[in-house]
Amino acid sequence: MESVKTVNLEDLSKIFLSGWIQTLEKRKQILDTFTGIVKDIDNREGEFLRLFLELEDLNEKMLLYFYETDVHEKMQVIRQSIERVKSEYERKGYSLKEEIANTKFDKEKLNEYYKELCSFLDAEIKSVKNEMECQRGIFNESINRIKDELAVVRRLISTLIRKFERNPEKSDLGKFLTLKQEQIKEIGSELPSQVEDLKKIYEKNKESFKGLYKRTRSNISLLREDLRGFAIKNGLIEEKEIVVLEIIYETSKKEFEFNEILEHLKEKMPEISDEKAQNILLSLSRKGFFVLKIFTD
Repeated sequence: MESVKTVNLEDLSKIFLSGWIQTLEKRKQILDTFTGIVKDIDNREGEFLRLFLELEDLNEKMLLYFYETDVHEKMQVIRQSIERVKSEYERKGYSLKEEIANTKFDKEKLNEYYKELCSFLDAEIKSVKNEMECQRGIFNESINRIKDELAVVRRLISTLIRKFERNPEKSDLGKFLTLKQEQIKEIGSELPSQVEDLKKIYEKNKESFKGLYKRTRSNISLLREDLRGFAIKNGLIEEKEIVVLEIIYETSKKEFEFNEILEHLKEKMPEISDEKAQNILLSLSRKGFFVLKIFTD
């Protein structure tokens, strides 16, 4: 005799809903996985676009800032790399769009696209970061060049000012040097300390931004020539002596061994003899531009 089990409607509905709930949970897990993949790709693409736009913008500013200099040529090479990255990104986006439109999606296909896109975006992000570091390195090297030139002029001005401070009768000439000192300070204060500062300088001086680096170096050179002429005209120093003094200042060192400075001068001025170099150093020392010391064992 067959047994009969009675199932009420409430139990039946629970059994029915339980099956649907399990099915929906499985589908939700699949959708959550899909959503996670899409978000990860979106985040990577967002990082790429942020870095790329920053690189592109700074490159545009540097092309203007370093206009008509050797650095401008280096920026143009980086610009070509930027255009290549942009072209590759657009090409990849177009080809994937066409492929996806004609592809039946499933989990395996999504994973395949995920790995392909991650590999592509990671490679492009690395490329962009490398170009950014390259730009930053070129910028730092170029700005340090100006800073070194400023340092030479500052040291020369400071030395000349000290000489006039010891001679009150020529205080009017000291005023000329003080004015030049203020001009150097102004040039130094307007220099960008890091590559990102170019954006601020551009927004502040759009009309005069193009070729600003070249003009700044030119202004420093003119100041340097003014000081040279001033010192020679007023009998403070001879032309060969000021050349030697600037060579010493360019090293940024405060102390030398005598033979060390002689060798350095011969490298920079191969036409000068040892005897002539020694005489110039002795003359500069007698005039108070630096001190020669003798040490014995």
